[in-house]
Amino acid sequence: LGDDVDIGKMPIHQAGKKDGGPFIASGLMISKNPITGARNMSFHRLQLKGPRKTGVLLYPRHNWMNFQLYEKENKPMPVAIMVGHHPMYYFAAATTTDYGVDELEIASALLQEDVELVKCETVDLEVPANAEIIIEGEILPNVREEEGPFSEFQDYYLAGSGKNPVLKINAVTMRK
Repeated sequence: LGDDVDIGKMPIHQAGKKDGGPFIASGLMISKNPITGARNMSFHRLQLKGPRKTGVLLYPRHNWMNFQLYEKENKPMPVAIMVGHHPMYYFAAATTTDYGVDELEIASALLQEDVELVKCETVDLEVPANAEIIIEGEILPNVREEEGPFSEFQDYYLAGSGKNPVLKINAVTMRK
């Protein structure tokens, strides 16, 4: 928790020789719409920038829409990033659906079982209980820093690098 967090001690690697640094590229970010409470889960790369700080590529989709609502009120957006779970969670997060549809419900349907959720330690979000790693934090409003480049699959460097939002990490929990 807090100042005891140092994600630099985790095995976060630099995949491509032209990458802007080490990235967590397999994380699934969970956020909520601050008005409706509707949850969203999707892929977003995180560039390591310090013990408790990453850059975030928020594509202009559902988590970005949530972030804009928080930023409009000059409030940080609480997020939880899940790393390591059943492949159907990743399949659900990659599904293109309407804004407001909960990808954890999609994962539940794909798995044909309820998704067991637990409350985060420092943010008002729930995450799958059996995740390997949960990174909790807040994406800061009106803060942008250089992020990228990142070698996507097949070593292509696609759009997305530039001034992007910043995540301040509050906690990391892991399964034993």
